[in-house]
Amino acid sequence: MAAIFSHNETNVLMSPATAAHYGEWADEFPIWAETQNMQNVVVVTPEDILQGRDPQSLTREEKQEALTQFIEENFPDFPLEEFADETMSLGGNAVSGAGRAESRDLDGDGVQDVGIVIGPSRSRTNIEAAAGLGGLEPSQVSNVRGTDLEWQVKTIAHEIGHLDQADKSRGMNLVWEVEAEQNMINFLQAAHEKGMLSDPGIMDDITSVRSLKGFFFKSDMQTHDVGPAVRTPSESNAPVATEDLELATPMHEVKMRVAYEVGQGLITDTHKRDAIREMWAGDGVYSFDDRKLLELTRDDRKIMIDMFEGEISIEQGLEQLPENISNKILENFESETRVVGIGALRDDPALMYETSRRMYQDGAFDDLPIGKQFAYEALSAAQKFAPEYFGVADRNETFEPPVFEQSDQTTPINHTTDRSHTLITSP
Repeated sequence: MAAIFSHNETNVLMSPATAAHYGEWADEFPIWAETQNMQNVVVVTPEDILQGRDPQSLTREEKQEALTQFIEENFPDFPLEEFADETMSLGGNAVSGAGRAESRDLDGDGVQDVGIVIGPSRSRTNIEAAAGLGGLEPSQVSNVRGTDLEWQVKTIAHEIGHLDQADKSRGMNLVWEVEAEQNMINFLQAAHEKGMLSDPGIMDDITSVRSLKGFFFKSDMQTHDVGPAVRTPSESNAPVATEDLELATPMHEVKMRVAYEVGQGLITDTHKRDAIREMWAGDGVYSFDDRKLLELTRDDRKIMIDMFEGEISIEQGLEQLPENISNKILENFESETRVVGIGALRDDPALMYETSRRMYQDGAFDDLPIGKQFAYEALSAAQKFAPEYFGVADRNETFEPPVFEQSDQTTPINHTTDRSHTLITSP
């Protein structure tokens, strides 16, 4: 029989075992789901569908069947048929405990009505959760605030925050993630006001540890680097998410500056000659534009070939070529320098930390407040959560955060409307 938790017209359904595990938090979920306009939400954990089976032994079809059977047997009135196209992938998520949310608009009014939320394993620890967000191994992470259960709850709250996002295919991944994360912070803040959190610092830790994966080249995807646009309790002037707030460009730029700084000391003439060959061959990332805006004469091409083959030095060739061509070559050298730097940084977290630390303290990111906020959170997180892994020499070094002109932005602005004020706090 399903465990049902309700608030007004919103119901959150889960297995009795999952409900018992979450305890008093289960009563908070429908309050939160109501702010996302939900009528019915099913919460699933790996233990619900595995029933002691080894997840590695299950095929994709068996995972799908396990999820489908669990929902049909426990929540027969839930419109699972509306999720038919997603049950295969949802089954995989449910077995692994990878957080996810899917929702549907049943009456066609443009507002999502029902949803499925995949939660983490009921045995996942706070260290495991933090390590997963940071792209690290649990053995590399320490000093995490909050209990195991609270870190599990935050995943449920984050995923519930995705339920009213009707169209996630419009290239707004970062905006959607920022919104869900900021709303999760609001949920935990409301819980803290009820005296439910063991340590309010968990709100800062959850968001800041995410920056490690994105900033330190553990992942090329920046869809979850939410920190620079999420305001946590300790931040007085960090910006909050709006759809017109440019995030990705300055966040990418600050990383590329670090990569260029490292690449300058590693790039060789061999790298540069390879870049030249790609240009005149016209078959690689360093080629001229597709309309051949820079038309090469036979003499120009001969000079570039001689540069590539080492018949003349690169410096000599640049002097002999027309200015527009030499400038294009220098531009591509810069790109190659960043590529070389990225290659070195991927395998050397200590190099990434030290280079970023030095550049940060020297003011290299001061013209990019959003990018500087990204670096600030990553450096602070490395120093706090994994100092040995990142080779932190001074664990007490302070980093002055950037200052934002729009410091009056104190609440998140959702893609539809701001609902943060509807969260119920202490009586």
